[in-house]
Amino acid sequence: MRPVILGSLLFLVACGPPPLTGYDGAPIYKLFQYDTVRTWTWQSSDTSVPFKMIGTQRTETEKEEGTDIQIYAIDFTADCFNNGGVCEADSDGTGLRDYEESIHDTWKLSTESVKGVRFHEAGGVVFDPAVKAWDGLMLIKEQTTGVESGGVTYTGEYAADELCPAEAYWPDETTRPTCYKLTLDDGGADTPIGGTYWVVSGFGIISFSRDIDNEAVWSLAHFDDNQ
Repeated sequence: MRPVILGSLLFLVACGPPPLTGYDGAPIYKLFQYDTVRTWTWQSSDTSVPFKMIGTQRTETEKEEGTDIQIYAIDFTADCFNNGGVCEADSDGTGLRDYEESIHDTWKLSTESVKGVRFHEAGGVVFDPAVKAWDGLMLIKEQTTGVESGGVTYTGEYAADELCPAEAYWPDETTRPTCYKLTLDDGGADTPIGGTYWVVSGFGIISFSRDIDNEAVWSLAHFDDNQ
């Protein structure tokens, strides 16, 4: 287990849960257990993007059909910090930009030790079957067996342990945790989920860079855990 010093935060978080007895792999599935309602604010490394992205976990969950596996939903909205590009229009003159008034994406995920971490929906696409991004337990550098959904084959990897790319949230590297770096290869299909994700226990997804983000990284700038 890696120790984490969070400075002025209200709680301490271990970067990762301990390995399960009898298996040396990290329990990746535990990193995506959203048992408290969370809100993330991510900012893009692309300075031309005029907004921050807010992910708001829904209070209610749904269950996968025929199982007791919980499916967590995260809705994505925008917080404009300048008036350029998509943040220019303010039709009603209230100061709230039109782009801030709607949900732009919803991720639905489930996580379980046997079935692993799976995407059920993202980018307006409902995956049938759900895409298993990563196994529930994985060794570093280990890859999943390719899984096909919607004509695309996905392969996940526990790629590395590295310092979380979240300078806005942890400016001091000495207080910034080490993340699990996970990749999801969609074979160049430009799906809404192919890319790289940095995750840590207690926070879930710290940062992400999907193929559709053109190498930009969305990194944590603010976090709320409404326990």
